[in-house]
Amino acid sequence: MFDHWLRSLKDRWFAPLAQRLGPRITPNLLTLLAFSAGIACAIALANGMNRAALALWIGNRLLDGLDGTQARVHGLSSAFGGYLDIILDFVVYAAVPLAMIVAGHDRHFFAALNCLGIKGGSLAPGSIEASARLKVRVFQRSLGKWRRLLRHSSLSQCLETILTDTQYETLLLAGERGRERVANVQRLLELAR
Repeated sequence: MFDHWLRSLKDRWFAPLAQRLGPRITPNLLTLLAFSAGIACAIALANGMNRAALALWIGNRLLDGLDGTQARVHGLSSAFGGYLDIILDFVVYAAVPLAMIVAGHDRHFFAALNCLGIKGGSLAPGSIEASARLKVRVFQRSLGKWRRLLRHSSLSQCLETILTDTQYETLLLAGERGRERVANVQRLLELAR
């Protein structure tokens, strides 16, 4: 409902900058820079560098807003670019609350879990917390495995392992346009190789 209005407002703010950048700075490059800032934000947050994390988050949001404007101003819009943007946004949106958990920000623990959609199976006192803590322990073990794998193998192999371990393709197949989305993930993996 507000998307069209907000996009036109954002484009008015960012269009002069996009024009100055020119068509040589591609929207996909801006998307990758936004992704890098978002992941750096999560890393800073996980290491307790909250001010740096805030600055990186603001950078992520600004770059994420600029990439679409850059595409529209210079006629560089593509389906792949839009898909890359949304996939990398989802990764960042998952990484930031996970960073809160990894950092042990207890007062943000359940807010972070809620952002990730992790909920307990019953409403008995303590069961939600126990279920959430179990899921976090499983995730932390997986995260350790993925970090070790990344140190000793390629990025594409690590991504393939994460996708397998999390059954992400099965989740995509269950949704609307699942086969198309799985094919896009496979294309992204091919680019990482």
